[in-house]
Amino acid sequence: MNITAINGSPKRGESNSAEVISIIRSMIGSGHEWNVITPGELLRKGAAIPVESLTDADILLFVFPLYVDGIPSTLLRCTEAWAGALAKTPKGSKRIFAVVNCGFIEGVQNHVALDMMSHFSRAAGQIWCGGAGIGSGEMIAALRNVPQKAGIRKPVIAALQRVADAIRNPDGKVVPVVFTQHAIPWFLYRIMGHFGWRKMARKNGLKRRDLDARPLMQPIPRQDGNMVGQCTVQPS
Repeated sequence: MNITAINGSPKRGESNSAEVISIIRSMIGSGHEWNVITPGELLRKGAAIPVESLTDADILLFVFPLYVDGIPSTLLRCTEAWAGALAKTPKGSKRIFAVVNCGFIEGVQNHVALDMMSHFSRAAGQIWCGGAGIGSGEMIAALRNVPQKAGIRKPVIAALQRVADAIRNPDGKVVPVVFTQHAIPWFLYRIMGHFGWRKMARKNGLKRRDLDARPLMQPIPRQDGNMVGQCTVQPS
């Protein structure tokens, strides 16, 4: 079986999407030909986006982070071209899966992006086989050294195992889209998120108060003497 995994993360270097691909690949096991492409990196280098990697594959696995409730622009740019190329291959010859992760704790936040992938599959004339929407996505790579059987990882690992089993199934099994997140209380996830933002701010030479800055908001007086904010950005 020829599998092409598309890492749709715009990040440089390691990413949560790359970790998801690594996990699914280990779950599927050996005996399959894998090809992993990262459109964001190719676009930064000005390299051509390979079409043959998709048209020659039996399985297409799209893995990417949620950006503004949808597909990252670097990946969207590619899917628009790929849909036309795939439509020229035999109809229904490719099975398409997608795993979307987001920083929100609720996995269901990814449902719009997964709907987009189902529309892409139909436009390409191929088979949409479902996938997974993962919340608390920033924890995926952070927990890579924690055993997969650990309670905090169990829901996410179980969802990825379902996707891996469906990919490996020679009968073309379709897996219903499943939404999940790591087993962590919301209040604790919020504390960790705040800590992460502050750590990132310090790393970039910023202070805690800088996180609340609103550089595009200009205070204007109200009749009651209080101030309200007004956006100063003008449409282009």
